[in-house]
Amino acid sequence: VSLKQPLESLKALAKLQAANCHHGDTACLSCCRGESTPDSTSTSEHSNSSTPPPPPLQDEYKGSTEEVQFHTLDQIIDEDIGAFGFFHLFIGFFAVCVQGSFATGVYASVFTDFTPDYHCNINNSSLFNRSRLDSDWICSDEYGDICTDWVYDRSVVESSASQEFNIVCDKAALKSLSGILRMSGILVGSFFFGWLSDVVGRVTSMTLASTILASAQMLTAFAWDYLTFTLLNVLSAGSGVGCFIVGFVYLFEWISSKYRTKVSIMLQSPFACGYMYLVLVAYFIRNWRDLQLLLAIVNMVLISARFVLPETARWLSSKGRNEDALHSLQFGARMNKKCLSEKIRIAEIKGEKEGDNGSEEKNVNTWTLVKERFLLIRLLILSWNWIVVTMCFYGLSLSSARDEKMYENMAAMAAIELPGYIISSMVIDCWGRRPILSFFQVLGGVCCICAGFIPLEYPTVKLILCLFGKMGVSAGFAVVYLYTAELFPTKVRNSALGLCSTMARFGGMVAPVIGDLEVIYVPLPLLLMGGCSVTAGAMAALLPETQGRSLPQTVEEAKFTKKTTFPS
Repeated sequence: VSLKQPLESLKALAKLQAANCHHGDTACLSCCRGESTPDSTSTSEHSNSSTPPPPPLQDEYKGSTEEVQFHTLDQIIDEDIGAFGFFHLFIGFFAVCVQGSFATGVYASVFTDFTPDYHCNINNSSLFNRSRLDSDWICSDEYGDICTDWVYDRSVVESSASQEFNIVCDKAALKSLSGILRMSGILVGSFFFGWLSDVVGRVTSMTLASTILASAQMLTAFAWDYLTFTLLNVLSAGSGVGCFIVGFVYLFEWISSKYRTKVSIMLQSPFACGYMYLVLVAYFIRNWRDLQLLLAIVNMVLISARFVLPETARWLSSKGRNEDALHSLQFGARMNKKCLSEKIRIAEIKGEKEGDNGSEEKNVNTWTLVKERFLLIRLLILSWNWIVVTMCFYGLSLSSARDEKMYENMAAMAAIELPGYIISSMVIDCWGRRPILSFFQVLGGVCCICAGFIPLEYPTVKLILCLFGKMGVSAGFAVVYLYTAELFPTKVRNSALGLCSTMARFGGMVAPVIGDLEVIYVPLPLLLMGGCSVTAGAMAALLPETQGRSLPQTVEEAKFTKKTTFPS
């Protein structure tokens, strides 16, 4: 169109082009061509002034190929996928089953390695536990005859490894050693699978851990001696904790930020559910080889997670695989019946900006936990809490399986964990982290001490107090992980968690043998666990509160203090 054409023709053509421009008047065509309108009042202004660039496209043009929307992963998960839907139920079911399998790896030996009452098969005595060790560590019966064969009480279990391989009398110490080695497997498994999941991914690590667990349990069913039985149980415990840890991280990375705190506490509950499942199966299957075989077959189903679960978008994005991360996000959106736009891209997470203390923050490393006095104090207090809560958690469960009421006691110990998790998740946002950890540690300790002084003639009262103690340490267990992460700055947070978790495994290694101390003094195991728990709770009260605060990024930000306010 030439400017020489009549003004009427120019106006008519401008109206036709208005829909494709950002103006709705007769100046549209000239403006889009970088020219002034024909009715400009000043030709000098037309020749000397530059045309301003057009404004940004309106909302209706956001779907064009030129537009790309950058969202953070939290935004995509919260808004585009949805905070909760069928996708979360789908991945939650598989991951919770994988987590629950840890209980079968660590607690199965309670039933498969149970030591029933026994007596020497010499004088055809009908009394059990009449065998004894003399000063020369020779096992003999009540008449002094040396035992080489034993008769076992089969009213609790039909058969067990200790019974089949005669791990009694002078060999009884091997069972305690087996328990220590089994818990040491948890220490190794925590390190290995934690590292592996960061290298090869959450789903692959979870599948590998499930495969090793099921295979080890299958081989255990065919163990030909007690050493083989013990080593395979170590492998089961190590791979079992891998299932739990990686399953926890997997769900945590898919959870909406709206529910992350509460759900991270409730993610401890799959272990309790797996614990109760194990007790139920063991109650009906009392042959140790058959029990191991069934547990292995069921856990083999978990290997299918590799073929149905998407990798977490957070891990994929951390490895620079943003396209694969978007495919995982689209999978979740489709299952939640949401539409994830093809124009959405994952926003790059920029590194921390360095301020005035940037040079100082560059030197922050694991050694900072020792150099900074306030961080060292926190690390020591939390390490003691991790040791104690782990020792009491496993110690109370394992000590409850020492008599003919093993199944009832173990089921009660498993079920009481759930109220502890539920209560802590309900009050954590109004009480705070410090009061919950301190209160429940002291509660668990006091209950254990009181249970220690209850006469044996009142087993029900003793059991009830032990159950309240287990509920207390379960609530503390659920909080201590979150609390530890919130007390340390970013650059040393993972190191602090790793050190505390390592110390906790030493508490777990003590748990299998702490019940044996009753041969010295019957209340000693409960008094020891209770005393340690009370001291840990008192020390936890010295820590600062973290409720309502952002995670500290620098050492300076970690120097916060906050008074605790209880709900009125």
